[in-house]
Amino acid sequence: MNLKPIIRMQCRTDIRVFRIMYLVVYCIVALNVFYELFRGSGPERLTTSGLETATVITIFIVGLNSFREFFLFYSANGVSRRRMLAGIVSSLGIAAACTALIDTFNMFVFSLFMNYRSVYSQSLMPTGVNLKFNRVWPALGNPAVRSPAFLLKNLLWCFCLYFVAALLGLLITTFYYRLTRTQKFVCSFGVPVVLLIGLPVFDQAVTGGRISAALAEAFRWWMNCAMNPAADFATHMILAAFLAALTFLLVRRVEIKR
Repeated sequence: MNLKPIIRMQCRTDIRVFRIMYLVVYCIVALNVFYELFRGSGPERLTTSGLETATVITIFIVGLNSFREFFLFYSANGVSRRRMLAGIVSSLGIAAACTALIDTFNMFVFSLFMNYRSVYSQSLMPTGVNLKFNRVWPALGNPAVRSPAFLLKNLLWCFCLYFVAALLGLLITTFYYRLTRTQKFVCSFGVPVVLLIGLPVFDQAVTGGRISAALAEAFRWWMNCAMNPAADFATHMILAAFLAALTFLLVRRVEIKR
């Protein structure tokens, strides 16, 4: 089986998922508009933000569901694991690009008749650099958020975020595929307990808050990358390559489970 049929098969499955997601998103926006108009509010009262979060969650779940069943099918048809993984990663990249394009188009359309705040716009706020968007958001139909430069940055930022989220989901599902039932139980319950309870206690009692400070600094650095599209793209692509490489190492010698 060539690479193109693998990508086509994966994309055909992904389309059904995103079709449902966007139907829900558009229904939510429509209900919000009708509710505000029913209350007699003017267009300036219409506000929606962060709809891209639904895409991040959905494409992460798509990544989680992109391995087990397809791995059995491709293995039965003699597809090499390298080619299989290349097809899956390529399909996730196509899904990330298409959803980023759709979400950028949605942002452009929604900003015509409501105060729409995209996730990318909100990511600029903590840096304190792009303060002009504090004045842009309250103004209905302000052309700054629909400028070609801003739309291109939003498109690139969304693609990077979606692609990394999809590959993270793929890495997690391939890691779980290698585990036994007992190991899956330990990871499912032990890791959250360690991260949510053990790590904060250890951080406060032993390191004096240095771990949380380091994580906050790393998050601040990642947010600052949004100000530079080239740095943002390079950072996310390096992270994506790292996740894809780890996934390949997990898949390379994994046993087929039925």
